[in-house]
Amino acid sequence: MVGTAIGFADSRRLVRRTGIRPGMKIVVTCARGRRWGQRWALSVARSLGISLAFSLRKRLERADMVLRLPVEETKALIATGGVRGGMDLSDGVGGALEILGRENRIGFILNEYALASLIHSDAIEVGRSLGIDPAAFALSPGYNWENLFGIDSESWAECES
Repeated sequence: MVGTAIGFADSRRLVRRTGIRPGMKIVVTCARGRRWGQRWALSVARSLGISLAFSLRKRLERADMVLRLPVEETKALIATGGVRGGMDLSDGVGGALEILGRENRIGFILNEYALASLIHSDAIEVGRSLGIDPAAFALSPGYNWENLFGIDSESWAECES
């Protein structure tokens, strides 16, 4: 599925890949609190012919039929006024950080606990059956319709409170 939009936007409201600086927090959306990885786990299981328990396969298949875009979450983050850059996560967290790092000439330190907390328990189960770290589902490209933003420290403090 591909979508294209052509129109006019207020340049002051655009979120670009540049503008992220050292010391900023990197935040990601989770549309309606949904955890990640079910769709990608199903794709991997199908591609590799992995046998899954019937109930797990059905849960993964149901999740694959639901597309949730982080519209409200993205609007709320941008409304803080502290978003300085970002991009969608279709390239996975790993791909997005590589692109943003290159564009902004910075590096990132991943919080493994925070990354692991994003992964759905069904994807964790599939990851364990493959013998891989379930966080790979967040770092890998595809099947992730969320956004990643660099937000300044002051706005981050307001979000936390």
